[in-house]
Amino acid sequence: MKTLYNIDHPKSQSRYSCFGVMVLILFLLQAPLFSANKSSSVTFAPFRNNQGQDANYSTLITKLASRRLSADPSFTTNITDHKLSVSEINNRNASAFAALCLKTDSRYVITGTYTVEHIPGKLSLTTIIYDDKSGIFSEADLLHTESGARLVADTEALAALLHSTLSQKTDRISTYQKPKIDYSSFNGFTSGMNTGYTFLLTYWGRTYDDTVVYMPYVGYELKTASNTPFLSLKAEALLFNSQSDDNSNIDYNQHYSFFEGYGSSADLFATFGNYFRAGINAGGGFSIFRRKYETSEDEGLPQNKTIEENSGYIKGGLFLETIPSALKLTFGISFLHSFHEENADLFIFYGGAGIRF
Repeated sequence: MKTLYNIDHPKSQSRYSCFGVMVLILFLLQAPLFSANKSSSVTFAPFRNNQGQDANYSTLITKLASRRLSADPSFTTNITDHKLSVSEINNRNASAFAALCLKTDSRYVITGTYTVEHIPGKLSLTTIIYDDKSGIFSEADLLHTESGARLVADTEALAALLHSTLSQKTDRISTYQKPKIDYSSFNGFTSGMNTGYTFLLTYWGRTYDDTVVYMPYVGYELKTASNTPFLSLKAEALLFNSQSDDNSNIDYNQHYSFFEGYGSSADLFATFGNYFRAGINAGGGFSIFRRKYETSEDEGLPQNKTIEENSGYIKGGLFLETIPSALKLTFGISFLHSFHEENADLFIFYGGAGIRF
């Protein structure tokens, strides 16, 4: 009896074309996603004290000034802990403002400076709006108020002015741009495809060579209080395709699927600069191992008998990502162990592309 540990899977060949199509879609979608996210995204940076150390006014002014825009669902608003220096604000340092826009995925940065005169009890506030798309600074009317109770009412009036100013900018943009899809409800979600080559450590390496794995996923990124992503939770699939060792029978499909996994994983990472992440991941789930036994007709035994064995798997590894825009590119290495009767241990070297909404 001739026994072969493989399976003829007609759908496996189509996975190559499906992978190519998915990567193409990711590249086509990332540009409108990036512009849609940024077109109405506003970051408020802490207002700075011209006279030295920031007082409680810094936090209060920033929160009050952002109130109107935060309440408008047509804007994506966040407050960052990242402080621009007094010099960068007063000198309108475009590179510093642009770097903050890149870090926060925002089109606008709003910040400013204030001066407190304690004896008359007066506070002068200068507010700066930076538009990353045009590279242009604009300034709200200089606000003179009291450092006491009137500060709240006057700063809320400033919040209304900022909302009106940015709403007019957005309206002017919409007159010549195509209507855009609102992706704000998907903020934090990710989707993509990784693909890699496997190095099998057990006897499987002698039976299944040229093994490629496709790993589509969807996930959600959790962020710190300063709006910096640090953890991604994913639902993913692992689809292994191998090249047959047996070339003697021309009826064999040269590519076949022998292992599938469906589970979840968590990526814990740190961000370096504006473009790079590095981290570790771990996960596990449900897996299916398929074997096909073929016998000749003269032996009188059933032909093309397929056996499926269901079990589980765990995996973990290291990865590096570059995030030039809404598009992210991932490169990494993972170790996988399956709990089937004939355990599989293997390394996966992979790369891929995804979208951050």
